[in-house]
Formats: sequence, C-alpha cells, structure tokens
Amino acid sequence: MAPIASNSTKEKKLWPPLLRGSSAEFSDLLLVPSFIVFFAFLFRQVAFHPLAPIPKMIPVGFMAISIFLKRNWISSCSPQVSLLSLIFLFHSFGDALLAREDSPQTMGFASSMFGLGWIFYSYLLWNRIPASQKTWASLSFTKKCVTVGLYIWGFTIVSVLLSTTDFSKSDAFWSLLLVPYVVCIISFLAVAFISNQQLVIVGTLFYVVSDSLIVIRRLLRIEFNVTIWLFYYIAQWLLMAGGLQWIQSRYNSRASSKSN
Repeated sequence: MAPIASNSTKEKKLWPPLLRGSSAEFSDLLLVPSFIVFFAFLFRQVAFHPLAPIPKMIPVGFMAISIFLKRNWISSCSPQVSLLSLIFLFHSFGDALLAREDSPQTMGFASSMFGLGWIFYSYLLWNRIPASQKTWASLSFTKKCVTVGLYIWGFTIVSVLLSTTDFSKSDAFWSLLLVPYVVCIISFLAVAFISNQQLVIVGTLFYVVSDSLIVIRRLLRIEFNVTIWLFYYIAQWLLMAGGLQWIQSRYNSRASSKSN
C-alpha cells in the first residue's frame, strides 16, 4: 500500500490552494499569514516602522515557502516548483531592501534581486514553450504593441529618474541597475505573452503599474504607498497562481500525450 500512497501524494494539484477542512494543506495555510502581514503594511505606522524590512519579507517570503513545500507533489516537476520558489524568495529579499529606500545602493541591490527573479521566471516559462511558438512572429499585433510600448515607457521613466540623480555621489551609479531591470521585466512580459498564461500576463502588468507608481512617487513626491503595495501584492498572487498553473498544465499535457 505504501507505493500507492506515495503516488497519490505526487499527483496532488499544485493550484488552487486547499485552506479549509480536513483537506487543508500546511503549505497552503502559509498563505494566510502572508495575507495578514500584507494587510498590516497597508497602514503607514507599520510600513514606515524602523523594523519594517524584516516583516516585509513575510508576504512574498511565505509564498516562496508555500511553493517550496509543494516541490514533491509531482515528482517530475520538482525542479520547476523549486525554481518558482526561488523566484519568490528573490522577490522577498527585494521587498526587504525596498522597505528602506534610503539610498541608490539599496535601490540597486533591490533591482538586482527582482531582476534575477524575472530572469529565472523567464527561463521557467521559456523552457516549456513549444519551439514553434518561440518567435516574435507568434505574438499578436496587440501584444507586440503592448510590449514595445512598455519598453518605451520603462526606459522613459528610468531616464527621467536618472536625470534627477546626482552622480557626483559615490553610490549614485547603483541607480544604473534600473536599466537592466527594465529589460528583464518587459522581456519577461514578452515571454509571458508567448506562453499565453493569462494569470502571469495580468500579474506582470499589475507589477509594471506598481513599479511605475514607485518612480512617479519619487519624482513628484506624491504618496502612493497603499496603491503601490496593493498592486504589488495582487501581482505576486497572480504570478504565484499562474506559475503553479503553468507547471501543472505542462505536466498534464505530458501525461496526456503519454497515455495516448
């Protein structure tokens, strides 16, 4: 009977989460404190507390742990699930750094953490896209326009931000890391378009809005903290759900083709 139990464990669905009743999974229950801490950071007293960087890792960090605990649910997908977990871990480190936003060096390190996440996520999707679809021509006209438009938008706001940076300061050159970051996130959006994973696409667009508001806030000195954090957290949920659904769907497709 042991082998049968093992197989049933391996074939658990990665998404949606099971949060109620006897079927509730510990890995999914970790999403509850993730949401609670996210909600707490909507309040200014929490968001700007001196110790904010540590708890600010929890919302996305617990997503990373939740995903990692599912790595053996489908044995053949363990590397992909582990990689998805690593992506969210990088983003949680970026969250902790951005909680301070007190120097270009901090912003540079945070951009590096997020950028690495986008690179690994791009690889995760790209590696499972059929070769025939891995072309710019496979995108619809609308998706091409959105991708090019966001490249232009991203480089425009970064250029404006860098134009206000005092490069006479020794740490100012860390701000230049925003340039490869823009390349990473918009390139990831193009890969998401090719994969046609709708939740990932919408999540990335929410992420772009959140990032844009951060830059606008810094330039215009307007308070967008609640809106930024709300867009960001929704984006992460969509990216988590979309990533798990993507891995699950690729597994289902392979299993179906083998059975046929």
